[in-house]
Amino acid sequence: MVFRIRGEGLVEGLQVGGLPDGTVDNDTLAAGTPDAAALPSGTVLQVVTTNFTDVFSITSGEDTFVDVTGFSGVLNPTASGNKVLVMCQVGRAGATNAGDRQTNFRLTKNGTAFAVPPASGSRQLASFSVLSTDGAYNNGGGVNYMDTTDGTTTVNYQVQMMNQAGGETTRINTAGSDANSADASSLTLIEIAG
Repeated sequence: MVFRIRGEGLVEGLQVGGLPDGTVDNDTLAAGTPDAAALPSGTVLQVVTTNFTDVFSITSGEDTFVDVTGFSGVLNPTASGNKVLVMCQVGRAGATNAGDRQTNFRLTKNGTAFAVPPASGSRQLASFSVLSTDGAYNNGGGVNYMDTTDGTTTVNYQVQMMNQAGGETTRINTAGSDANSADASSLTLIEIAG
């Protein structure tokens, strides 16, 4: 095999497997992952997923959002200005009481309401809602929302839920009237190079 080293440091004629064993070791290779800034826009940098299968219930006053314990995701952004696709899916939720009831869900970002519409009078600002009928027939739902990183500080995305009517019990991952039925929910965070 013949190869040349040009004046600007380029090597010509070198083929895969052309160097003797032991020529390139771990110290020669760059340590760690590639620099995110050097990757093309749209490259997936990391994926964080929380699979939530617990049955969680709340009994709270109307218009009160409550953290769903354990249903959150933590992301450590690699750079400012990247995109984060936040995907939340709830398998099923519903109230234990008879009649049609709506359960509102909201995402928070470091404790602040996130992925909600602009304020409009006294309306509750939810990321999405699901409907239950007669405490037995429940639906699922979800939301996809694009966020933008504003630094490399750790970000916590938390799922919250709220009863439609005060004093009622509402459950997630199960039918309102049947604590033995089960579903699964998930929260996925995908950081994408900006």
